[in-house]
Amino acid sequence: MNLQESIRRILREDDYSPAGKEIIPNSIIVHKSNPMFRDKIMEQGLKVRAGECYKIYVGYGVKCKPAIFATNSTNKRAWFDSTYDDDIWFIDTRMIPDVKWYKDRHFESRSKHIVTFQDIPKEAITLKYEGTGSGDVKKWNKDSPNLQESIRRILREEMGNYKYENPYIYDNPELVQMIEDVIYPSSFICSFVASAIKMLEGNKIRVYGFSTMENPDAKYFTEDYGEDSDEGHHFAVMNDRYIIDPWVYENIGRSVFDLGNKEDKDMIRYIYGDVNRWTDITNRIDDFKQLFPKTYQELIDFYKNIL
Repeated sequence: MNLQESIRRILREDDYSPAGKEIIPNSIIVHKSNPMFRDKIMEQGLKVRAGECYKIYVGYGVKCKPAIFATNSTNKRAWFDSTYDDDIWFIDTRMIPDVKWYKDRHFESRSKHIVTFQDIPKEAITLKYEGTGSGDVKKWNKDSPNLQESIRRILREEMGNYKYENPYIYDNPELVQMIEDVIYPSSFICSFVASAIKMLEGNKIRVYGFSTMENPDAKYFTEDYGEDSDEGHHFAVMNDRYIIDPWVYENIGRSVFDLGNKEDKDMIRYIYGDVNRWTDITNRIDDFKQLFPKTYQELIDFYKNIL
């Protein structure tokens, strides 16, 4: 089903809304806009609006709910491509905890595109790249800084003060993305992710699993699939204390949860339910090197380079 057909199918309400499932965004998300709006955004912040691109997708004559679109990733490959040299804004969601974000249902469920219907104050945004507004790629190189190098610099600035030590190295979005890239084109399923962590960390890791039928307190899964579903989930635990689960990073905004930290207690309960319902499947998990013999070394090399 193409985009236009999807929109026709989901147009039911008077004011068209692109909102899918509500999510918890990463601490830094990305918004792109035409440079012509730069001064206004700097002065007023980001204001919800029904922009031209939005109207074109939905169709003129349809009343669109004013929105702000963003991408729940600092990875350039995940960003929306308008085909123009846009400004790139970083939104610090930690400064706006009351703003709600939703999956953008214009896109497939695994995409990182998100949407909100609340204004973003200027204090929560930072202009990270000044575009030219040009649609001519050759002109981008002439008038603008090299975009890839600019993104590398941005990531260094954002992550430079972060001390990568196990287990919290797995909250590094670049490492999460590398795990996904090495698994691609296979599906990014939880058992593959747990196997990758086991390969990297060795005997410090135990792998656990549960089914939602037997662990109904795992609301993160039962809210999606229903209390009567029999979905399962596998994840790694380091040193009997730290849950390491990059599979949930996209929606939760983190991969690591400390079983010994009372501040993580509610979140762990929400995602993983009752620990007494977990089953140790370490000896049954597939060897990542055998699963992905052509790409596993890329992950090992990347991991060593960021330690």
